[in-house]
Amino acid sequence: MLVAENAGSRHATLAGVQLTTADGAALKLAVQGLPYLLAGSQRRWRIGGAGSPLQPGARVHLRLPAQAGGGEQWLVVGAHR
Repeated sequence: MLVAENAGSRHATLAGVQLTTADGAALKLAVQGLPYLLAGSQRRWRIGGAGSPLQPGARVHLRLPAQAGGGEQWLVVGAHR
């Protein structure tokens, strides 16, 4: 599950987000509805495509396209809830 929080005062558009595992395998976000993250809100997306569930401590690379603000970051998978 990818959890994103928007602490800003404007909405964010998260279309075209790319996720890959540390070994380069592509992951897919199960996006339902519009790809917006409203100001002051939190959203969750299921992650699929890894072949097996991501284990806590695994590293995942997140890349945002220019229209979503650009940038990239390594994330660490937390414990499943």
